[in-house]
Amino acid sequence: MVYSRKTRLFNLPGADIITLTKHLDVAPDTRGWRKFLQYLQLSVAEVRMCETGGGAATVVELVCQSGWTVGKVINVLEKIGNQEAANSLRQIIGDDTSTKTVKVKISGTQELQVGDTLDLKVTAPQSFTDVQWYYEENCMVAEKSRNLVIDQVTSSDGGMYKVRLESDAGEVKWAFVEVQVIQEETGPLIEELEFLLQPQDYHIKEGSSEAHFFVDVRPHSAQLQWYCEEVLMHGKTQPYLCVAGLDHMAHRRQYKCTASHEGKTLTSDIALVRWSPDEIKDFTGSGFVETATDKVALIIGNQSYWEATFGDIVHAEDDAKDISEALRQLHFKVVSLINLTRDEMVAACDNFYKLLSKDVYGVFYFAGHGFESAGENYLVPVDTPSEVRVEHCIKAQHVLHRMQFRETKLNLLLLDMCREYANIGGVPGDIQPVRSRGNTAIGFACGPGSRAYGSENDKNGIYVKYLKEHITKNITVTNLLDSVNKGMNIAVTNLLDSVNKGMNIAVTNLLDSVNK
Repeated sequence: MVYSRKTRLFNLPGADIITLTKHLDVAPDTRGWRKFLQYLQLSVAEVRMCETGGGAATVVELVCQSGWTVGKVINVLEKIGNQEAANSLRQIIGDDTSTKTVKVKISGTQELQVGDTLDLKVTAPQSFTDVQWYYEENCMVAEKSRNLVIDQVTSSDGGMYKVRLESDAGEVKWAFVEVQVIQEETGPLIEELEFLLQPQDYHIKEGSSEAHFFVDVRPHSAQLQWYCEEVLMHGKTQPYLCVAGLDHMAHRRQYKCTASHEGKTLTSDIALVRWSPDEIKDFTGSGFVETATDKVALIIGNQSYWEATFGDIVHAEDDAKDISEALRQLHFKVVSLINLTRDEMVAACDNFYKLLSKDVYGVFYFAGHGFESAGENYLVPVDTPSEVRVEHCIKAQHVLHRMQFRETKLNLLLLDMCREYANIGGVPGDIQPVRSRGNTAIGFACGPGSRAYGSENDKNGIYVKYLKEHITKNITVTNLLDSVNKGMNIAVTNLLDSVNKGMNIAVTNLLDSVNK
């Protein structure tokens, strides 16, 4: 059977999937299954399942269940620097880079002491003239030569270094190297004891009587002990804790874990048992709205762009103002900002994330230019240059990821922008495409590859016209977005019909004139 980059991973022979699992299992954490795990959108339960014994095998199984293609898996493996695993898949599909004539290699000392000089050199054909270095996921803007030198390295300089090379013909190649910077010790190196993952409050739904908690510590050899209300829980010494037989009397019961290693003991954060409703119904005044301690919204309307290439957005400012007013009627604390540069958008978003927490409803609305590239949606700031690259823009996926990280009670992301496909230069981010899950709802002004519509004769764009009509109604968020989409579909269809009729009349008149 012939395989390609489009082949689903689960269609590969079992022996090849086992080989991939072994590569992820034996690799260091920075290139192994723990790093790969960051590229999967998993539930808390699935992450716990991987961490509590499933390891690489469970990660690969989840990748197969998600329907990932071989090409997508190879791309992620190369991003995390696991070239051995990537090459094993390339050989299966007949795309073995080791047989290609174009080779890119990084040379230099990869294990340094603090205070040494890092000196990396990249070897590639001379036709590859465009060079850019990266540290982890960050672009080293000033480093554009084939030789990367860092004097007097510190421990923070250790990690993954990448170089992107582009030829005059547009061919792109990547190379990776991991650098270790070791602090010289007079005695044996002792790994610092720390909690990598703290236990989180657990909300028990009606019909259930169990609570689940999980911690992750470094080093993994540390001894663990769980406590309930300061009382030692005998035999509970594993990272994963399941407490059964609970009832409503256990509401706000406290659990914590201690970790001990080399004579040092740390205590985790306290996690609570909470009883919660099955789902969040709405945020408009009924259902379970009383369980939210706060409601906050960030509204951004970018209308006046600096570069004439983009052109101004007709309705962005009015749309942002009207949505802000509608949310204030729903008792949201609203920050409404107009015509932001990239730095201003980043700062506004960072301050917005700080307002989010477990008992807060969060709404993010953006009106302005946007586009879709490589499966990601990008918001365009007003200072974006005409030769736009992805690093000039804000990734919608990154905004959603940061909101979800705060574990808010409800996340609502509203993107009032175009989503036309664009072949834009730059390095794509690691956040996966926008997808609703759990307490998240997403509204788009148009479908993938499409433009957002509006009429210059109207005060608002079509999306906000129908959003204003329904957002203050006593309906669920899902029904809200469905109602908006139905209204938009009818409006866009009528608009296109009017345009087509106008064109037909114009063409008919033109032909009549010619015939006369």
